[in-house]
Amino acid sequence: MADYDAVLVGSGINSLACAAFLARAGWRVAVLERELELGGAVRTAELTEPGFHHDVFSAWHPLWVGGPAHAELGAALAERGLEYLNTEHPTGTLLPDGTSAFLTTNTDVNAAELERHAAGDGAPWRETIAAIGAQAELVFGVLGTELWSRSGLSLGAKAYRRLGRRRLAEFGAEIAGSPRRRRAARRCARAPDSRSRRRLRDRP
Repeated sequence: MADYDAVLVGSGINSLACAAFLARAGWRVAVLERELELGGAVRTAELTEPGFHHDVFSAWHPLWVGGPAHAELGAALAERGLEYLNTEHPTGTLLPDGTSAFLTTNTDVNAAELERHAAGDGAPWRETIAAIGAQAELVFGVLGTELWSRSGLSLGAKAYRRLGRRRLAEFGAEIAGSPRRRRAARRCARAPDSRSRRRLRDRP
C-alpha cells in the first residue's frame, strides 16, 4: 500500500468516482473490493433467467447520470465504452396474483396505470410528480450535496428563502419519505412556539 497515494476501501460508485478524480490529478490510487465485481449498487446481473440482464439497485443509475461527477467524467467513460440505453418502460412489477404494473416515462400514462390498479391513486401521483418538478433543484441538491458542509448550508438557506418555515418542514419530511414524519412536520410548522413544536414532535 505504500506505493499508492490513496487507498479506497469498497468499489461503489462514489469510491470509483473519487478514484477517477484523484487519478486525473496525478495520484496513484488503489481500490479494494471484497466482491467479485466492481460497482457496488451500479452493476448488471442475470437475476432471473439466463440471458435476461437486470440493473441491480437500478435507482442509482439516474442519480449517477444526473450528478455532477458524471457531468465531468461522462465523456471519458463514453470513450471507454459506457453507453446508457433508455426505454419508455424503465420498470415493472409482477404481482402475486399474476398481474403486472408498469411505470413509463409519461406522467399521464403512469397515473392511468396506478388508477387501474387502485382507484384514486392517479391524481396523487400527478400531484407528487408536479411537486418534485417544482423543487427539482432542491431535491437533487439534497441527493448530491454533503449536507454538513458549506455547500449544504448554502442549499439549506436557499431552501428556506424559497419555501419558508412551514413548506421547508414539509419538504424535508417528503424527502425523508415517512408519512408519520410528514404529519409531524405539518404540525410543527403550524405550532406557534418551540415548546409546542417539541410536544407535537412526540405525538404519533
